[in-house]
Amino acid sequence: MRPATGGFPPDRIYDHVRSYPAQTGFRRLAEGAACTVLELRPHTGRRHQLRVQLAWIGHPIEGDPLFCKSSAGSTGVSTDGRTCLHARRLTFSHPTTGERLTLITEPDDGFWEPYDGSMPVVVD
Repeated sequence: MRPATGGFPPDRIYDHVRSYPAQTGFRRLAEGAACTVLELRPHTGRRHQLRVQLAWIGHPIEGDPLFCKSSAGSTGVSTDGRTCLHARRLTFSHPTTGERLTLITEPDDGFWEPYDGSMPVVVD
């Protein structure tokens, strides 16, 4: 994530754009010199929701080929073509049994490349 550089006026209405309500909760987990790690919790399930919302406020996800147009990402840090977005936890109902399943996986070392390969200082 990078500092906002203007962005869109919050009071403008864009009638020509088809939009749907979308809500995302977030908290800042860690920050480095060039990037910030956020925990995002979408409350709705819109297509590209997280990517669109962060880009809209001037903080595109590093390496995002659609919304972060710089070849080295918005911070100038190379992500080697990787989008710095990781689904750490997914919960869903099994399609046959209906059992609630939660899958958790931590990001691999490549995810932390913008932080010199290690997780940055955690924010309290």
